[in-house]
Amino acid sequence: MFPLPLHIWFEIGAFLVCLICFRNIRQTSLKWLLPFMLFIVSVELTGRYVKKELGEHGINQSIYNISIPLEYLFYAFVFRIHYENKVYKQASAIFITIFPVFVLVNILFIQGFGGYNSNIVKIGTLSMVLLACFYFLDLLRMEGDVKLLQIPMFWIATGVLLFNAGEFLFSIALDYLFDKFPKETFKVFGSIIFKLICVLYTCISISVLCSGKKLQKA
Repeated sequence: MFPLPLHIWFEIGAFLVCLICFRNIRQTSLKWLLPFMLFIVSVELTGRYVKKELGEHGINQSIYNISIPLEYLFYAFVFRIHYENKVYKQASAIFITIFPVFVLVNILFIQGFGGYNSNIVKIGTLSMVLLACFYFLDLLRMEGDVKLLQIPMFWIATGVLLFNAGEFLFSIALDYLFDKFPKETFKVFGSIIFKLICVLYTCISISVLCSGKKLQKA
């Protein structure tokens, strides 16, 4: 199980930042990041233990088939809190309502529970890209002197956009590439995704460190 890969240390680091700074964020919408990061770290460590120590690759994938959709739903929930535009709020609410149904149908009738659910990843990552773009469009409508780098949600949206845009583009080509070059594709895919994970959780850490700025209550 040890040593842990770099991307897990970034996740642990983001959790520790949330824990240390929780006093600053407990009255804001960022308070949900602490249980979320605890969930992420728990999933990663459990999945790594099941795969490395028990050799159960199917169970390991099943764990991620549960956790990945929950991640998408969490980010949709966070975006919904911060949207000013009612249409964007409705869009995120529709996603939160419909996506679990799609996940259930895909697992039960299409791709199964023990394998890589590429359909869920494609729909989930594309939805996250759209929701992040909606947030940036909301920012463009803000009046006055807006200091983007001091807005915590700006960093979360940036991390979500970069990670999911990268994963979506690669997932589109994954089926073809994996059939032609399985070993090379797996290596490149892992390398890209792990680096994007580091970017995502760095952005989340920065958002918490910016938590002294004005935030919505939630």
